[in-house]
Amino acid sequence: MHEGHKRLQVGIDTNVLLRAVLNGLGDPRRILYLGEWGELQLVISREVDNEIYEKVRKIIPAKIQLLPMLLARSGIQVLPPPSVEHLNRCTILVPDPDDVEIVAAMWTAQVDYFVSEDRKHLVRNAALIVELPFPVGTADTFLSWYRAR
Repeated sequence: MHEGHKRLQVGIDTNVLLRAVLNGLGDPRRILYLGEWGELQLVISREVDNEIYEKVRKIIPAKIQLLPMLLARSGIQVLPPPSVEHLNRCTILVPDPDDVEIVAAMWTAQVDYFVSEDRKHLVRNAALIVELPFPVGTADTFLSWYRAR
């Protein structure tokens, strides 16, 4: 970590974690390396924590035993439940019910950035982007943003 800089808290969506697990390379994995090296504080919601285990078990069961190690090495922390206020607001702003609690948890935690590959419901959701106090972007967009800081 750079001296004098606050470590950024970055929220990670299930789709980003899944890509990092499926493909040990690429931008999603680079983000996990930044967490491992202490450059970022990576966080996930309880829903993401549950979803990633469910999806890995279903898609690539052979990697399920490696998942806890990958999450721990990357320094990923599970956030507490979101506030009722943020849940209510996200119910209005987020069209996919599966994403409501995830985004609300990020909002309650006041992350510095939320990384998701869900372009339709999150990344390109103008109403949501205007209201959130942090940017939402894909892994490659986040890395560009991070490098420019």
